[in-house]
Amino acid sequence: MFRRLFEPVRFGRATAKNRVMQVATSNLLADQGKLGDRAIAFYEERAKGGVGSVVTEALAVHPSSRARLRAFDPDLIPGLARLGETMHRYGVVVFAQLNHSGRQHHAATIPTVWGPSALACPHSGGVPHEMDVDEIESVIAGFIQAAVNAREAGLDGVEVHGAQGHLIQEFMSAFSNQRTDEYGGSLENRLRFALEIVDGIRRACGDDFVVGFRLGAEELSPGGITIAEACQAAQLLDATGQIDYLSISQGNFNTIEIHTPDRFYPTLGFIEYPERIKAAVPRLPVVACGRIITPEAAEQVLASSQADVIGLCRPLLADAAWTRKAAEGRTHELRKCTSCNQCWGWITADKPVGCVHNPVTGRELEWGVGTLTRAATSKRVVVVGGGPAGLEAARVAAMRGHGVTLFEAGDRLGGQLLLAARLPKRENFLEAIRFLETQVRKLGVKVRLGQPVSADDVEAERPDAVVVATGASPELPQISGTNGHFVHAVDVVAGRATVGERVLVVDADGHLRGCGTADWLAGRGKKVRICSEQVYVGKDIEMKTYYTVRQRLREQGVELLPSTRFEGWDGGTPILSDVFTGARQPMPDVDTVVWAAPGHANAELVKPLRQAGLEVHAVGDCVAPRRIEHAVLEGHRAGRAI
Repeated sequence: MFRRLFEPVRFGRATAKNRVMQVATSNLLADQGKLGDRAIAFYEERAKGGVGSVVTEALAVHPSSRARLRAFDPDLIPGLARLGETMHRYGVVVFAQLNHSGRQHHAATIPTVWGPSALACPHSGGVPHEMDVDEIESVIAGFIQAAVNAREAGLDGVEVHGAQGHLIQEFMSAFSNQRTDEYGGSLENRLRFALEIVDGIRRACGDDFVVGFRLGAEELSPGGITIAEACQAAQLLDATGQIDYLSISQGNFNTIEIHTPDRFYPTLGFIEYPERIKAAVPRLPVVACGRIITPEAAEQVLASSQADVIGLCRPLLADAAWTRKAAEGRTHELRKCTSCNQCWGWITADKPVGCVHNPVTGRELEWGVGTLTRAATSKRVVVVGGGPAGLEAARVAAMRGHGVTLFEAGDRLGGQLLLAARLPKRENFLEAIRFLETQVRKLGVKVRLGQPVSADDVEAERPDAVVVATGASPELPQISGTNGHFVHAVDVVAGRATVGERVLVVDADGHLRGCGTADWLAGRGKKVRICSEQVYVGKDIEMKTYYTVRQRLREQGVELLPSTRFEGWDGGTPILSDVFTGARQPMPDVDTVVWAAPGHANAELVKPLRQAGLEVHAVGDCVAPRRIEHAVLEGHRAGRAI
């Protein structure tokens, strides 16, 4: 079915069994700078899932770089060796990605950042220390030592990170390099740093060691690398005869939203870049990545010769068995990536990687393949609520051999996700529902739609265990002078409430509920403002998605009012105030105020069922209104606990 995807591919002297590569993926699972059990389990889960090759997360090559894992330090060799042995046990080729972070970090993480020129980073605002030639040579030596350590550990090769605005790309780009010595000026000079690194690694590690290069194709920044320059750089790298493959990315931290393009970008939206570079260097295997979500899309890329290898990050976080399911013709069972970028959100918050609808991600050691065993005794389990929490609890409980009946008051499964999927560019959240519904029906869960139940109804089922996943309901706060038109965002999107032509959305939770509702209303021709008491609207939206959300709101003509409190009404006129000065401002040109916030927990069943002596697991929003990742995690945990 996917003939090209499952053909072997050669990287120099190494051969991968298929063309699926797990590209470098930050996971924050290392244990005090070591590759311990948790980090190894993360990689092993994808190896079990069938990938042909794996690139480690970025490893630091020098003390001046931000470092979670220090590849230049021999103390990392045992962990790398264990990783290599684990990957080879599954027939997986493994490369260490070597990186220097350069200027793109705040002083809070690196007191003094280094760069090719003393040009302030637009992302962090920090001015880097301009490296002298001795320091350049010191970093080159660090790359070489890191590669030697990877070779000693038994890895198949390294990938030199020359993309995404890190140090090597900073040297390559006139956006960040204004040197006048041999490392600045022409493209050949700006590429000298990278070429000396590659040459040093090849000399130190030999011809049988794979040396790949991650190349930035387009920065989309003033004076930055263009695709035309990237093609020239690829040819110069290829001409050395020292590079075994190129992995293509785009952007820098100034255009961070295109590193891992979210749902606002089309599938295969950046495929032009690897395609053009492949045409420039036909000899080299070229890795494409970025919103290649399905095996069908991957096969299309390969069949049309746009690239030779499919690089996956987020699809393998959503489903570590992506490759195996494709090979077995089970694409209908894929847990597809929604491109929400919350995985990146956890990383930027300095938390281990996760996935909003795959609770195993980041917990592979405890919950990975082989850990979900059948229960010693099969129980009768009743699940009340067919949202993500209830569906995941039902799925896991059924997998453990329990007999599960799920009651849902509505006529469809999905809960709040059905409403979330109505918001602009969020229809892919329906994939999360599709996956869960497909699984519970396949596992024989009895699904009873349109059946609200009471505690007596549940007891009548004579269950051994009950999962209460009854979610939350919209609730408006008590606001002074509520004689204006005041409605909840959930009711608006659900079609239960109407709004006037001029709308004020109150962003009271800082996430996508407010911004998404504002976008949705603007798309229906409403004149929309959105206010927040925080210093900016949507403050809890993951950073990369925030850029595209803001761009979208601007294009829709939505007016943003940060640091602004909604006070209530005065004679039917909404009143706003400045959170810092308290200055009040009437808004007579507003017809409807839409409250965008979590509702109240529907926990009415929990207490009587526990008083009846039943084993009760309350999960999701009925515990406290939160987000999909909390609901799915708690549902999964409950399914395992029964």
